[in-house]
Amino acid sequence: DKSDDESEKDNLQIANKAWGKKYFTPIIFTILILAYIIQNLFIFEALATYIPLMVIIAFVGMYGPSFDFKFLSNNKFKAVVFIIFVILLLPAIYIFNIKPVNANIDFIKAMIAPSDTPIEQRIAAYENVLSRNTQGNQEYRRYLVDYYNNIISQWIRDSKLQEAYPADKMATITNSVEKEVENQLKENGHSVSNYLLAIRFYEMASVFDPSRLEKAKQAFDRAKELSPGRPQVYFEGANVHLYLANYYKYLKDQNKVDNSYVSAADLVYEGSTKYYYKENAVNDFLSIISNLSANKEFADIIVKRGIAGKSISQITSEVKSWIDESSVDQAQKQAMTDNLKVFINTFLTLDPGNKDLSAQLLQLSK
Repeated sequence: DKSDDESEKDNLQIANKAWGKKYFTPIIFTILILAYIIQNLFIFEALATYIPLMVIIAFVGMYGPSFDFKFLSNNKFKAVVFIIFVILLLPAIYIFNIKPVNANIDFIKAMIAPSDTPIEQRIAAYENVLSRNTQGNQEYRRYLVDYYNNIISQWIRDSKLQEAYPADKMATITNSVEKEVENQLKENGHSVSNYLLAIRFYEMASVFDPSRLEKAKQAFDRAKELSPGRPQVYFEGANVHLYLANYYKYLKDQNKVDNSYVSAADLVYEGSTKYYYKENAVNDFLSIISNLSANKEFADIIVKRGIAGKSISQITSEVKSWIDESSVDQAQKQAMTDNLKVFINTFLTLDPGNKDLSAQLLQLSK
């Protein structure tokens, strides 16, 4: 016979094993669910992220309460279920398999159509696919809008294309694409990428109706509301104001031109501050503002009015602090510092009497 101590030890081991079977696995999968939630704080709009969630939920379901439904073993019930299954199987196969496959095939045909295919024919091909209302419609429209934006970009520069497609004809095509953009937002009004898509469409389509730039601003406001920490949203908003500046320039309203330039610069700065990694903030801010400053009119108003209510010297001082806070090695910090010196030099040529910029440049050159 076992001693009392040995029996107690055996009982404890059995209890530990039972605890492990009952609690350990659920705890592990609870942690996995928490990991999934944390993952979704950083990864957006990817259907693949739902796969592990479904697997985890299915596994957790194994630990739920079990019920003994005796009617499930009834042969008559099984026969009824089988008949219903067969009846529903054929339409289900069509809706969930055949219909999407056919839509995808026609979508690919629309994508790879020869370059000399008439524009209205390509647009009609996309619209035909979209009319089937499959789960791929959101993705199909993105390709439709990308195609449209490329065509308009060519149309603006190509006189021969303008002859083949006069403005009124292109305006009609634009209206049909705009309806699909609106449908995109109606179907999923909580997707930031949909609003960014709408912004780019409205910018390009504004060549036929400048009032679309107001729609672009509204799309930016909504995108900012949905994702206030996403730098790209602010950069797209800045681009809207650059389009507005060109429109106001056409109207010869210099005050609105200047205000639009300042708003664009402010949004570039605001977007740059949203980066977690300061090196990204430095690189994007210096790159975008430097490119925009190639337009002397933009650079002049920035020198005069500053960015985000700060003078250029205050901005460059802040950028230097971003460099110091960045997580890159010394060589990369030096490269960013060199870019900052070029940036300061650019504005010193516009404002040679700026003592603060001169002092900063001297300090950086040491």
